[in-house]
Amino acid sequence: MADGELQADCLAGAELEGAAQDATVVFDSGDVDELHTALVRDADQTPWTKEGDHGSASERVDAFGTGQEFGVEGCLPEETSTENASALSG
Repeated sequence: MADGELQADCLAGAELEGAAQDATVVFDSGDVDELHTALVRDADQTPWTKEGDHGSASERVDAFGTGQEFGVEGCLPEETSTENASALSG
């Protein structure tokens, strides 16, 4: 289950970074820290989740950061990225 949740965290990072870059969203000072705090707070070590449901705190923050840095393409499984690149170039 965590793989899908981590991909969702990655896509959230990609979406929010894209929105910030095109000024659809304007982050106030501390907003990114608050996002990271929420990801850590809602990781697997909470009483209402089972281990493996959402990923560890570091996995969630890393996934979000991957989305911020590499965009949607960075969130896709390797084989999907390769297939899309082949389709676009062919």
